[in-house]
Amino acid sequence: MNWPAATTQPHWLVAYLPYGKLVSSRELAAGTDMVKTFLEAMLQYHNDGCTLQDFSSFNAEFFVVNKYGERLRVTISCIDPKEPRPSYPNLMAGIKKTW
Repeated sequence: MNWPAATTQPHWLVAYLPYGKLVSSRELAAGTDMVKTFLEAMLQYHNDGCTLQDFSSFNAEFFVVNKYGERLRVTISCIDPKEPRPSYPNLMAGIKKTW
C-alpha cells in the first residue's frame, strides 16, 4: 500500500452513496494502523452481508453493494466528511464561444 501504515494526522473511515452522500464516518485516532483499519472495514462490510465489488489499496477505498442494493464507496480520508467540501472553480467560465 502506498499510504502510511499509521496516522499522525486526523483521518476518517467514511462511507458514501453515489454522488457523495455521506452514509457514515468514524474518526481514526492518532497512531491508528490504517492498513489494519482498511482490511477490518472490508471484513466488517462482508460480515454485514455486503458484496465486495472492487477495491484500491492505492486510493485506500473499496466499493460494496449493501443488502438494500445500494452501492457504497468506503474510503480512508484526511478530510473531515462533516466539513463543507472544497469548491473548485469552473474551468470553463470565461471561455468565449467561437461557434
